[in-house]
Amino acid sequence: MANAVARFADGTVLATVLTAPGTTIGDFMNGKPTGAVWQWRPGDMAFREVPGTRLPGNNGLEVDPDQRHFYVVAFGWHAVVVFDRANTRRPLRRIVAPDFMPDNVHWSEGRLLAAGMRLDEPACGGLRRVTGRVADPMLCHRGWVVGAVDLAAGRIATVAYGHPQPGFSGLSAAVQVDDTLWLGSFQADRLATVTLP
Repeated sequence: MANAVARFADGTVLATVLTAPGTTIGDFMNGKPTGAVWQWRPGDMAFREVPGTRLPGNNGLEVDPDQRHFYVVAFGWHAVVVFDRANTRRPLRRIVAPDFMPDNVHWSEGRLLAAGMRLDEPACGGLRRVTGRVADPMLCHRGWVVGAVDLAAGRIATVAYGHPQPGFSGLSAAVQVDDTLWLGSFQADRLATVTLP
C-alpha cells in the first residue's frame, strides 16, 4: 500500500510503502526496516523497489528541484534521509529531528519543510510506547513542530510549533504560502493555519 508519492520532471513516479506485508508499526518504531521506495518510469509495466531504500517506516517523500536527489522520512528514526537518484544503494545523509517525529516533507517557499508531532509529549506520558510489535495508536493529543531541513548543515531548524489542542492533532504536513503555514493532519477533520512572525 503506497503512502506518499512524488514525481520527477521526466515523469518518473516515486512512492513510499510504510509497512510491507508481515511488518508492523511497532517494528519501525523499534528501528527495523519495514518499507521502501518504489519507482515507476514511463513505459514500465509495474512499480519496482528502489535498491537501498528500505527504512524503518518509509513515510513522507519529496524530490529535489535539482532532479538529482530525493528525500524520504524514516518515521522510526525521526529523520529525513537523503538519496542520490543516480545511486540509491546507500543514503547520502540521515538528518535527525531533535524533538519531533517528521511525517511528511514538502518544498515550500524555497525551503524543505518537515512536519510532525512532538516526540516526547508530557500530556501523553512522554514517548510513544511499543509493546511487542504493537505501537500506541497516538490518540492522545500531541504538540506539533514544523522544521526547515538545512541540507548543508545536516540539521532541522524549528520554524513553528504548538501545544496539544483537542480540535487539531496528528500534524502530518505543512506548506507555507507567504507568511502563513497551512497545516494538515492524519487525525483531524480540518486544516489549520498559523501566521508566521
